[in-house]
Amino acid sequence: MPLSYQVSLLPILIITLVVFAYQAVQPPTNLRPKVFVIGLSKTGTTSIGDALALLGYRRLGWKDVLSRHLVHAWRNGDMDRLFAQTLHYDAFEDLPWAVVYPEMAKWFSDAKFILSLRTDEAKQLKSMRRHVGRSE
Repeated sequence: MPLSYQVSLLPILIITLVVFAYQAVQPPTNLRPKVFVIGLSKTGTTSIGDALALLGYRRLGWKDVLSRHLVHAWRNGDMDRLFAQTLHYDAFEDLPWAVVYPEMAKWFSDAKFILSLRTDEAKQLKSMRRHVGRSE
C-alpha cells in the first residue's frame, strides 16, 4: 500500500475512533424512571435488583465495582459524581443509594424507592456477620 494512501486514511480513522468514543460515554436515551432499592445489607436488595434486571432495567448494584467507588465519592461529598452515574442506569441498589435517597428524590421527582427490611433483626445481624466473614 502506498504511503500517501496510508496517510490519507489516518484522519478518517482518528475521527471514527473519536465519534465511537464519544457515543460510548453518552447516557442511554431509553432509560425508565429511576428505581432505588434503599434497604440495608442482607435485606434482599440484591434479589430485588435481580428482579428489576429481569424486567429490563439497567441496574447498578453492589456487585459492580463502580458502586464501591461511588461510596468513596459520597464519603468525600462528591454528589455530582453520583448524579452523573444515575444518567446511565434505571435501577440502583445497596450503598451509597441507601444513604443518599433524599438527594435522589429531589433530583428525580418521578423516582420510586423500595425499602427492603428484615423482620428479625437478630437473623439479619447473623447473616451480615456470615457475609462479612466470607470476604476476609
